Amino acid sequence: KLGKCPESGHDLLIKYSPRNRSYFVGCSGYPDCSVTYPLPQAIHYEAVEQLCPVCGTPQVKFRQFRQQPKEVCLNTACPSRQEPEIILGKCPTGDGGDLRVIRSQKSFKRFVRCSNYDVCGTSYPLPQRGDLEPTDEVCEPCGSPKVIVLTKKGPWKICIDPNCPTKPADSKKTGKGGAQAKGAAKAKAKAKPKAKAKAKAKPKAKAKPKPKDATETT
Repeated sequence: KLGKCPESGHDLLIKYSPRNRSYFVGCSGYPDCSVTYPLPQAIHYEAVEQLCPVCGTPQVKFRQFRQQPKEVCLNTACPSRQEPEIILGKCPTGDGGDLRVIRSQKSFKRFVRCSNYDVCGTSYPLPQRGDLEPTDEVCEPCGSPKVIVLTKKGPWKICIDPNCPTKPADSKKTGKGGAQAKGAAKAKAKAKPKAKAKAKAKPKAKAKPKPKDATETT
């Protein structure tokens, strides 16, 4: 139970959709009330007593894998759910699009996507922690913009392209195709049949003592 439905006043409950294989929030007054809210992918959800100070909708606390708990408004159209508009530069494909920071409402992860994504398909992952500060610098080897990530350990400047030639070899493996290649290698190793153990030689049977002749005398 996450609160009261803003339309019918019934309880808002966390439900599971077998079709989408994901959790969502639905009104207990269904089918009379069809109010639903999507939930970010997480491993744990908790109710929040306070309503959203911006729109008055109930809030939820969720925790993702290896992440700190977060509180968000259930209403995806709430201004509090919108990521501040950050433009990191122009798309390196030359299509004239802007590279914008976007947050997925499903996974709640932020990433970079070109404003002409439907044409060029350009997108980049981003660190999930720390504030972002755009720069006017462009990485010379790959042509992608550089961004400053502000964390507790201090600011650090990175190229947003995970496949940039300046990145270490280990970090490139986690980019496009890296994780899939590792998984395929593990599956291949498991698929190899185990060598059959050599059959142990059977111990020779002991020779039975010959029976004594009954005619023999001691």
